[in-house]
Parts: sequence; C-alpha cells; structure tokens
Amino acid sequence: MALLNFSRIYSSFYKCTFVAFVFTVLPVNAASNSYSFAEFNIAFILGLTLPLVIMACALKKTLSVKWLYPAIACLFILVQLYAFDHSTQWQHQLVLGCAASYITSIYYWLVPFDKSQQVRGSRDKFIHSIASFAFCALLLSLWLFRQVDVYILWLMFVALVVGCALTLLVLKKQRVKYELYAGLVLWSALSLYAVCIYLWLNTKMEINWLIGITIVSFVIVILMASRQVVFQMHSQLVSYRQKAMDDNFQTKKAMTPLDQVTNLPTHQQGLNQLSMAIKTSPKARFITVVFKPINFHEVNKVLGHQNSDILLLQLAYNLQKCAAEDSMLLNFNFGEPRLKVSRLQGLDFMVALDSSLSKHPVKSLVELLCRKLTDSVPKAMSFKSFSLNFELAFGVAISGVHGSSADQLVAHASDALLDAERGHLRLCYYDYKAAIYSEQQLSKMEQLKQDVLSEHMTWLAHPQVSLVTKRLLGFQLVVSWPKLVGTELSELQNEVFKLAEYSGEIHRLTQQYIKQAVSILASSHRDNFHVEVSLNLSVQVLFEPELVNFMLLELERANVLPKYLVIEIDEALFFSNLRSTQIAIDQLQANGFSVAINQFTGGYEALRYLRKVAVNRVQIDARELGNDKEQHADKAIIDALINVARKMDLPVIASGINNQTIADNYLSIGGDFAQGKKITGPIAAQEINAWLIAWAKKISAG
Repeated sequence: MALLNFSRIYSSFYKCTFVAFVFTVLPVNAASNSYSFAEFNIAFILGLTLPLVIMACALKKTLSVKWLYPAIACLFILVQLYAFDHSTQWQHQLVLGCAASYITSIYYWLVPFDKSQQVRGSRDKFIHSIASFAFCALLLSLWLFRQVDVYILWLMFVALVVGCALTLLVLKKQRVKYELYAGLVLWSALSLYAVCIYLWLNTKMEINWLIGITIVSFVIVILMASRQVVFQMHSQLVSYRQKAMDDNFQTKKAMTPLDQVTNLPTHQQGLNQLSMAIKTSPKARFITVVFKPINFHEVNKVLGHQNSDILLLQLAYNLQKCAAEDSMLLNFNFGEPRLKVSRLQGLDFMVALDSSLSKHPVKSLVELLCRKLTDSVPKAMSFKSFSLNFELAFGVAISGVHGSSADQLVAHASDALLDAERGHLRLCYYDYKAAIYSEQQLSKMEQLKQDVLSEHMTWLAHPQVSLVTKRLLGFQLVVSWPKLVGTELSELQNEVFKLAEYSGEIHRLTQQYIKQAVSILASSHRDNFHVEVSLNLSVQVLFEPELVNFMLLELERANVLPKYLVIEIDEALFFSNLRSTQIAIDQLQANGFSVAINQFTGGYEALRYLRKVAVNRVQIDARELGNDKEQHADKAIIDALINVARKMDLPVIASGINNQTIADNYLSIGGDFAQGKKITGPIAAQEINAWLIAWAKKISAG
C-alpha cells in the first residue's frame, strides 16, 4: 500500500511539473537565445529523469519495470538538445538519429508485448521486427546513403513505428482499455514531435519551439510511464490482496481440517471443539462416545488399504448422515456443513452428546444414540465382489464423572472401547477400578509374562463324574498360578487370563492350554480311557479365526478326534455378542468339536439360542444348593434348569459339588453328572493317568 501511494504521489508530481513547465518555464525561455534555452532544458531533463531512473531501479525486482529504455530515451534527448545548440554539417543527421533512437526506445519501453500465448507472441514479434527494420533502414540511409531524401524517409519511419504501436494497442484493447487511451495520447504527442522535426528540417519552425515541443513530448512520456507504473502497482496490490484473502481462507480452512479419507473433522479438531464446548458450558454434562467397526481389519487384508478406504468413506458418510439429524450432538466444524462425527486415529470415530439438552437419563441417551449409529450402517456394504457387514463397538466417558477435560474424556472413552473389544461387548462405560493398576499388579503382570514364556504354569483338572453310576465323563482343565490366591479355580483362571491379556501373552498361554489338553487326551486314550477334556477359553481368543486350525493341527499330531475336546462358552456372551458367538459355535461344531454352555442360568436369550443350535451340554453352578436360607428358591431354579435341559436332551454338569449336602440336594432334583471337592479335589495334569488307574480299580472293587 505504501508503495502504491508513493507511485501516485510521484505521478502527481510529474503532472504538476508539466503544468508549471507549460505555463511558466516554456513561455519565459522561448524568448531567450537558443543556447540558454537548450542548456536550461538539458538540466531540466536531467532533473526530471533522475527520479524516474531511481524509481525504475528500485521497483525492478517488484514489478516488471524496464530501466534500460528510460535511460536510452533520456540519453538521446540530451544529445538531441546538444545538437540543437551546436550547428555543424552533421546536425541534421545527428538530430534525426537521436530522434529515431528516442522514438524507438519509447516504442520498446511502453508498447505492450504479449508472451502468454504462442500465437500472440509470434504476431507481436513480427510487428516489432517491422519497427526495428524501419529504425535500421533510417540509420543506414542517414549515414551511408546520402543521396536518399532523408526527410521523406523520416516521415515513413515515424508512420511505421507509430502504426506498429497503435496496431498492438488496438489488438490489446479488449484486455486492457486504459493502455489504448494512454497510448493514443502518447503517440499523438510523439507524432506531433516528429512532424515538428520535419518542419524544422525544412526551416518552417523556430528552434526554440521545436525544443519546447521536444520537452513537452518527453514530459508526456514520463507521465505515461508513471501511469503505467501506477497501474502495475495497483495490479500487484490486487494480487497481494487476493493472495491474502486466499491465505486467510486457507487459514480458516486449516482451523477445520478434514480427514482426507472420510471428509470428517480430524482428531485435533474434535478435541478443540469439545474443549471449547466444555469451557463455554461448564455446568453441562457432555457424553463422549468413541466407536469403531470391529471387523474392518478383514477388509484391509482382502482389499488392501487403498480399496478399503472406499468402504470406510461409505461408512463415514452413513454415520455423518445419521448424526447430522441429532440436535444434541456437538458440531465439530466451524460453520457449515455441520459435521457431528470426528475421525480419531485409525478406525476410531467420536461423537459428543450434550445431555443437558434432554431430561432423559444418561444411559438411555447413550443406548438410543448407539442404536441409531448402528442402524445407520447398511446391513451389507459392497465393493466390487467383496461384501462386509460392519459391527460397531462403543466406549463411553462422561464429563464430571470420568474426567473434566476433552483429552481425558476422549482417552477414557477410548479405553472403554478397548475393553469392549476385548470382552466382545457392544457397549462399555469407562471404569476407574479397571483402569487403575498398582505397582504390585504391574509386577504380577511382568511375573506372569516370564512364567508363560518359560512354561512354568500349573495345570489342574476337575474330574466330571456321574453321581449315580460313577462313570467318568472327562475332565475340566484349568490353569493355576501360585502367585494368585482365590477360593475357586475358575475364578483364578479368569484372573490369570485377564493378566495375560493386559501383558500381551494371552495367545501364547492359550496355545499352552490347548497343548496340555491334547496331551492329556492322547495319554489317557493310549491307556484306553476315552475321556473328554473341557477348556474354558479367554473371550479374546475365542473368536480368533486361527483358533480352530491350531486345535485341529494339535489333535491331528496326537491322533485324537476333535469330539473329545469340549470348548466351554459362557452364557454372558449371548447377551454381549450373540452374532459372533453363534458364528464361533457353528465353526467349532462344523469341525467336530463339542460345545458346552458354561454358567448356564436359563435366561431367555440363552434358551432361545438353545432352541436354534444343539450344543452338546450345559454346565450349571450348584454351590447355592448348600445354602439353607435360600435352598428352596435355588433348588427350584436348578430343578427348572435341569428339566429344561432334559426336555432338550442335553446333558447337565453341575460344578461346585463340594459337600454331601449339595450332592444330595442335586441328586434329589434329578441331577447326575457333577464335579467338585465331594468327588475329588483338583488333580495335577501329570498325575491324571495315575488317578485314572486308581479310579478304575475303585469302581471295579465298587
């Protein structure tokens, strides 16, 4: 802006100078002798040109200002004024040569030349070549061909140069009109200057008037040049302003960055908006929900990341379309469009709900939101010949309960989502108790990791026996760890599995678990004891696709049929992840494995599933049959479970038969197979064969 103002002041200065020159200096000096008048105007030209040359040099790097041509024009005007003042035999040739050089330098200085297109550039070069030819022809005629009438040649030269200049101006008038108007003024003044020289050569004009006209034309040239600089600066300023506006737009756009794959706000933008909302409404309770498609990794394996991004974009579009309709969800975008889903790292997405806008309980709002998001995903999303059913898992953190800052809420909701994935659950709330680990617990995790790596785990087996016929059905194999203390081996095993999951050794521990079970089967079958071994696997590995292949490979090596290996599945999985549980059971049974439902309570969902898929057995907990205060109620419940299982022709195994009272109550309601301390305590894996031989002798002696 300062540069533009300077140029305008400079242009105004030359306008004032021109007016003062015309109305004061020129009339006064016209009456003086030629010598003083020419000398005065030489000083005037130098004073007038020096700022222009300095300005051209200063603006050379900023604008396309040419400094060479102004210097040449000034030089030849000065030489011409000198020639006017000194009469010699070469005066006419010197005046015409300087005038021709002066006009030609102005032509190349101020006439537009277009290089933007090849056609226009070639045309402009051709026109310029005509002007250059006319200039060269005139100079040669002046100094070499004295017999030629240089006066007529001078008029022809002027006509060609002015014609070339006006032609280029007219051709460019549709693009820059001000150049046409300014060019007409400029070349009219130069044409008048050329005519005056012709008149002076023919002694029809006084020298002082010719000098005056020369100075006037030079001042007009400088005014036009200054005007051109002003317009160039103005164009440059407009360009700067446009660039500033573009940069400002890009800056605002950068404040709301969109993910390149999903076109959703990024992790950082989601955090910023949530943090701003918490600061703006400190009394509001924001519910942060982090969720992801838990089965999307299969797409990356099959299609690769580039193609799977197309499916991810479809998923993001459906999620955003559903979320946009909820007025209680936080907008993660500045202005429009309203984007209410933010993409975190990887496959994680986030929404934030302002529960203060509703009178309904928080859990009801969360359940409704999760159901809407789940229903918004199409049943099958396809790409080429690949189709996938997306399943969403959700983690929830609530401001004021699970954290006060946006970072804490998102981190805790992500932890809850991780727990949901591990437990194959649809929805999990953040739990401080599960997240806080003492130094002692961390030490236990490290110790467990070392014991798993060195295979120093303890394996115990519960015999499963008929209380009526004393027939041995098989064993339930559990893992024990001396560093944990508990009342029930099943509870200890769950704790061991949980520590193994957190330490990252659950898969290695599961492999050892399966190998130990196969080893027991192979050893007992060699001794003609065709028993079964039951395994209660961790939920984290139960749904792994490699699990079945690994078990089949180990059984094949040991020459044992899969039907002797019983996989126990907790009834709770039916409620948390019915679809995945059904797929896992179908896969196990299709490969010949036996399946048992553990901790069976006879719930509606479990009974409904039992009517669809025939599992091999169910296992119930009979420990409450020893409680005298609640014996009647527990006895009725277990009696109902046994009757339901009997009607469905399913064997029932009762765990927790630890004393005679429980055994009697269990038998009185029609129970048969059982395991517990009343039969025998847990047996070390390496002692099972000896126990089998002793048990067989005991039954034979019976």
